[in-house]
This record gives sequence, structure tokens and C-alpha cells, in this order.
Amino acid sequence: LAKGAVAAGIRVLMKEMAIDYNQIAALYLAGGFGNYVDPHHACVIGIIPKELENVIIRIGNGAGAGSKRYLLDSNCKRVVDQLKEKVGYIELSSSLSFQTEFVKAMMFTI
Repeated sequence: LAKGAVAAGIRVLMKEMAIDYNQIAALYLAGGFGNYVDPHHACVIGIIPKELENVIIRIGNGAGAGSKRYLLDSNCKRVVDQLKEKVGYIELSSSLSFQTEFVKAMMFTI
């Protein structure tokens, strides 16, 4: 279920933003998932699209590191304030597109 949800989420977000794989410069993997997942294997089983394997960057505890940096670096605060104006929210659970992609992504292909 988690594999299908992540894969479907990536596809839906890319469709919503009308972007292609070659427009993604970096895919940051954070938290326990980012710490312990092997990016190559994640791409092989389809959690992450194979086209993104070469742009994956593992960052560990991104929330903790980001919070510290925000509190200690005034330049970081300005960057975050600018980013807040560009960030949007998409409710995947009620998205018909997500449901369709989720079912497709449930299959494991190796």
C-alpha cells in the first residue's frame, strides 16, 4: 500500500504541476525512509520512478535540520518566507487521478 501511495503521489503531483522527469533537478528523501531506503532498489520496485534515480539525494532528518537552520540562519528565514508564497496543497485522498494512479502503482514490476 505504501509503495503504491508514494508512486501514485509522485505521478499525480507531476501531472498537477505539468512537469516532466527531466525538469526535476533533485528529489530529496528525508526521515527514516530517506535514511534507510536504497534509492536504486526503490526505483527497481517502482516506489520512485526509474527516471528520477540519478537525482535522488538522501538528507536524513530534514525536519530537524531545517528547523535548526531556520532558527539560526536569518538568510534561511528569508528564503523560507519566499517559498511559502509558492507552495500549494493538493488533497490526494480525494483526487480521482490519485485513486487511478494508486491502483496502477500497486503492482510490483522487476
